[in-house]
Amino acid sequence: MPEKVTMKRLRSLSAPVKNSKKKKAPPSESPSKSAKGVQNETFLETLDRLGEADVNRAFALPRWAKSLLKTVKAKDELVTKKEEFTGEDKEIIKRIFGVIQKFLEISEGSPVFGLRPEQYTGAWNTAKKQHAENKSGNPLIPTFLLNVLYATPKDPTNRILTCAAVFLLELSCQMDDFCQHVRRTCIKKYGSCLITNNKPELKWLSGKFIVEKCDEIDSIRGWAGGKLTRTEVTLSIGGESGSGKTRAALQCVRFYRKSKTPQERRTLSADHFLIVYLKVNGESNKHWNNAVAEKHEDAMKTMERLWVEGWRGSYDTYKTAEFLEICMRKVTESEKHALRSLRAALCHHWICRRIAEGTQFKSSFESKNPFKVAFIVLDEVAACPWLYKAVNGVSTDGEYVPAYFSGTTGFARKYRFICVSTASDSIFRDMRSTPGAFEPVTMKPSPMLYEGLMTKTFGKSPLSVFAALPKNDCFAKLVLNRRCAVMAVEVMEALTFNVKPVLSAADDMNNSHLNWTEHDLFSLTDAEGAYALAGFLVCLVAAKYKYMNAAQNLDHDEAKAIVAKGIRAVLCCKEKRLGDVFSGFPVNPLKLGLFHTTFLPLEDGRQEVTISFSAAQQVMAATAYGSGALFTTNITGGAFEVFSASIFSLYLSGYSTDCFGKTIKVATRASLSAFIHSVSATKVGDKYENILKHSSVSGILFASHSIATGECEPLDSYLNVLAEFLGGEDNGQAFVLVNSRSSPYADLIAKSGDILFLIHCEECADTTTSDLATMGFSSSDNSAVDTFVESLDMKGSNLEEQLGDFMVKGTQRVTGNRTTMDSLRLLRGKLLTRLLMKALACNVAVPVLMCREPKDDPKKREWRETVQNCRVQSFGWSDPAALLFVGGSIERSTIISV
Repeated sequence: MPEKVTMKRLRSLSAPVKNSKKKKAPPSESPSKSAKGVQNETFLETLDRLGEADVNRAFALPRWAKSLLKTVKAKDELVTKKEEFTGEDKEIIKRIFGVIQKFLEISEGSPVFGLRPEQYTGAWNTAKKQHAENKSGNPLIPTFLLNVLYATPKDPTNRILTCAAVFLLELSCQMDDFCQHVRRTCIKKYGSCLITNNKPELKWLSGKFIVEKCDEIDSIRGWAGGKLTRTEVTLSIGGESGSGKTRAALQCVRFYRKSKTPQERRTLSADHFLIVYLKVNGESNKHWNNAVAEKHEDAMKTMERLWVEGWRGSYDTYKTAEFLEICMRKVTESEKHALRSLRAALCHHWICRRIAEGTQFKSSFESKNPFKVAFIVLDEVAACPWLYKAVNGVSTDGEYVPAYFSGTTGFARKYRFICVSTASDSIFRDMRSTPGAFEPVTMKPSPMLYEGLMTKTFGKSPLSVFAALPKNDCFAKLVLNRRCAVMAVEVMEALTFNVKPVLSAADDMNNSHLNWTEHDLFSLTDAEGAYALAGFLVCLVAAKYKYMNAAQNLDHDEAKAIVAKGIRAVLCCKEKRLGDVFSGFPVNPLKLGLFHTTFLPLEDGRQEVTISFSAAQQVMAATAYGSGALFTTNITGGAFEVFSASIFSLYLSGYSTDCFGKTIKVATRASLSAFIHSVSATKVGDKYENILKHSSVSGILFASHSIATGECEPLDSYLNVLAEFLGGEDNGQAFVLVNSRSSPYADLIAKSGDILFLIHCEECADTTTSDLATMGFSSSDNSAVDTFVESLDMKGSNLEEQLGDFMVKGTQRVTGNRTTMDSLRLLRGKLLTRLLMKALACNVAVPVLMCREPKDDPKKREWRETVQNCRVQSFGWSDPAALLFVGGSIERSTIISV
């Protein structure tokens, strides 16, 4: 479908963009509403109030209607705005005549219902002459209505009738030049007049804006203030979907004004600036205009020649902007100049057409008092590379787009373009036409916006239950995405209207100096409730996020699969392939705004390529964009453990053979060594040929009881159930299980094929040896444990008794040898790991440490060296433990030749 271009009609000078539907007030309140409310009404709000007006009560005119009356009365003669009314116009006129008929009965089928714009214009101009010739006669508005209706209504000076006449004049007559029209009729927002072709999008771009102190906002502010001379005309803003790039772009007028002195700022108002916000889609690749093309004969001859020579079968016509881009890649440098000139002219025509449609202004844009600066924001411009290339021309070239805005299309003294896209700078680079250095602004995850929104919404001391929400790691990472932060706070704000959160004193009482016990005396039910609430917010926000970005047409599981496969591709591909790692994907994750790429030019001519995947995106993908997010509300596992489980599950999903409804053959790069190499900060050998073998990954499992050797009855049950449902090398599903909190064993247990992963989750890597021993890993296996488990009947009725007897004997041996409790802990760990390996038919157990990513590189190196120096040789593993840093972006960089 072609782009639908609409504009909210005739908003008042200070009317905010909000729902125009007005609640019905009681009859006693309907005439006045509120003085301020009436004055700031929009066109549609006034239309709603007019339809409900009582002829026996006073009716107030809003500011926009008064302004229009003043304008038309000052003009000697009006001209017709359009030849025919649109369908929308006719519906409004029908409502207007419904109001007029309260004062005058009009028979059905009367010709007055079918009047054309020129007839209303003529009726006004005639009334103006009549009024001038006979000043003692009827007032101007009643005379106009008489000329339209051929009859005089009752109470002809009633303000309800005056307002009805104003509507008819606005729909029919051209009263201003372009800039006057825009200043009077368009919405005022972001400190500027605003024209748009996508009203619904503005709803999501409205609301509180927090000016953050970060490099990307500083760069945008500097460009708006004219400090970045290299890119003075066009600014490119990229970033993942929801990173806040469009909201930041729409603040450019405010940034511009902030760059001025206080004295200069006092002289500037919204009427001095114009923002043209245009949402771009692929339909505009078909844009063409014959009148424009006729002025570029050389370019047209080139395009026609290439089309005839080899492209006739691929394109129905050569007259499209898309085919023009094909030609740009096929011609000599001398021929490109003519094509660039045509491209710039088509871009100018494309923008002007959307401005005309958005403002319903069909005449010349030339104005006596033009805007000081017009900021033209092209959102999702990557959908039309030709537009992006056109506005990135060089000012000294003849094909410079701003130079076309002159004469009948000159409505500003200066034109500046902002290209916004989920495309990363790798895609921007492919689309650019300017030579030399290219430094687009990249919006990064924001740790400040959520806190700023909370303070602005709830004050300096947010409700205590809300202050506890970031303790849920999934929630804390999700709100690093600006859009997710905004949506989360909106939900929380709505919640406070219906629920009054209360947090008990249990936390303080547990921490009291009067509590000398080692255990908490009181249950932190409210704190756990806040944790669960945070997880539920993750569900809501992740689902809502998906339907607001380029992934909205993908199935939830398909979107998750693209991300999981993308992570695997980024981490496992050869270095020289990193620049085009997604070339074989059915949908490019970069164009969906899910991954981000940067290219940093080096002095030797090479480039450093970096691909990253933010923590917020990791959370949303792990939850299948809300459809599988209930695990985030679970309180049986620790917060960091649950977050780590979701990330490890996402890693495993990259190796699932079922993808998009098709089965993908398991490749050799799915070996255990290859997997560990791709995710671990520590180095391990290439000798592990076991394959990550699973068709899919189950939802995250949670153990209600501790899986440990001291819990014989639950352990017996867990071993049997896991063996029945998830055991065996050929089982189709991998899984990740979260152990009960404070379990003296692994925090997470995961399996794929014949590989068992035992995962300890910790804030740091300072106690590596002890952590590994708890899971049974040491410098050697225990032959007694191995022999016992090998001979054990896992399905026997006396399994619990056999395990108990073995532990008693093992304890006696430890006591007899005066061995420390560490040895007993190691014995228990070895027994349980062997039991799990037997129950699940695993041939190797892999120790994994998942630590929260430190803020500085020295600490990261220290932890990596600590784990690297702690080698183990147990359960088929003879290397250091795998070390995974979680909580930050998944990122990989390499240097490539250009």
